[in-house]
Amino acid sequence: MSRRAVGVATAAAVAAAVLPAGRAVAQAQSFMVFFDRDEMMAPASARRLVNAIKSRISKGATVTLTGHCDAAERDPDKLSLARAMEVHGMLVGMGVAPETKFQIVAKGAGSPFAGTEPNKFDPRNSRVEVAIK
Repeated sequence: MSRRAVGVATAAAVAAAVLPAGRAVAQAQSFMVFFDRDEMMAPASARRLVNAIKSRISKGATVTLTGHCDAAERDPDKLSLARAMEVHGMLVGMGVAPETKFQIVAKGAGSPFAGTEPNKFDPRNSRVEVAIK
C-alpha cells in the first residue's frame, strides 16, 4: 500500500507558480441562493443574501447564474431556469451596475448538490449558484 501526500494551495500560490511575473489571475466568487420546494420565487430570507451578493459585483464583472432543482420537484428544467431568472431580476432590481454581463444557465435536476433516493426531496438541490468573475 503506497502513501501519497496531499497538499492544499491557495489560488494565488498556484498562479505564482505557473504565471509569468506581472500577470494576475481574477478569482471567482461563488454563492448559493436556496429555494423552497417547487417554488420559483426566492424566499424573503434570500433578499439579504442577494443584496450582499450585489455588493460584491464590480463594474464590468461577469455573473453566471445557474439554476438547479431536485429530481423530486415538478418540471425541473423550467423551474431551474425560472429560479436563475428570479435571482437575475432581484440583482437588476437592486441596481447592479449596467455594465454587468449575465450568463443564465438552467441545469434542471442534472447537477445535484446532494444525491438522493428516487422521489426523496433534498432542499440543498433547490438552488441558484452565483459565480462572479
